[in-house]
Amino acid sequence: MYPKDAYCDTCKLHKPPRSKHCSVCGVCVPHFDHHCVWLNRCVTKHNYLIFLAFVFQHVLICAYGSICYILALMGELYKDQVLQFKNGELDIFDQYSTIELPLVMLKYVINFNWENKIMGTLAMFDMSCALTLPFFLLYHLRCALINRTTNEDVKSARLHFGLKNQ
Repeated sequence: MYPKDAYCDTCKLHKPPRSKHCSVCGVCVPHFDHHCVWLNRCVTKHNYLIFLAFVFQHVLICAYGSICYILALMGELYKDQVLQFKNGELDIFDQYSTIELPLVMLKYVINFNWENKIMGTLAMFDMSCALTLPFFLLYHLRCALINRTTNEDVKSARLHFGLKNQ
């Protein structure tokens, strides 16, 4: 998989195995995984743990923000008598059926009484990140466990599906 005499046409230097030329940084990077725009540097074997911690921190922050938003939404639903507590359990009032409740909640999400409409937009963005970032983290944990960089994983998928190396 790794040629012995690899040569970088851009740097005009000999490339060590598992290295790749980063077009953003302009250098050949050993054990190149990818260039992270959020960290503004190449992710390699030397800073991969820092990258994973960075992603994990954002998973936690987005989950916290989503929980706060859901609790605020439930407070609004309770205040407007859509939800109630019976014997310590959450229940819906008799005026709504269980089929109508998702539509009522969607109405509250769209028309939530935000002080600032930007906060509602940020809450929706936060919830979408909270749903996608854990999969991103799991992908990178998988790559770390099988000792494969993102670049190598993409190349192996291309080889597996018979696509040309582009």
